[in-house]
Amino acid sequence: MTKHFNGLRLRPATEEEKSSSKKKLAVLRAKDEKKREKADARNSLEAYLYEVKNKMLEHEEVGRDGGREEGRVRRGIVWRQTCMKSRTT
Repeated sequence: MTKHFNGLRLRPATEEEKSSSKKKLAVLRAKDEKKREKADARNSLEAYLYEVKNKMLEHEEVGRDGGREEGRVRRGIVWRQTCMKSRTT
């Protein structure tokens, strides 16, 4: 069955076109899912980093004598947060 709309002639898609479209859609859905998973992983990592940073700050307020190792860890957390921000922009 063919329909005409203002001079345009529309025809039903062939089985080959339908199959091709379904394959393309499946590929696009898979890419979207990977993007969502990657974003979720980044968000989880960022939340964990902030949690660790906040715990270290709480500990620092109690002890005020943060050692070298603690400073190294803190710099690593700040560096990782900076890297994550630069990747999202």
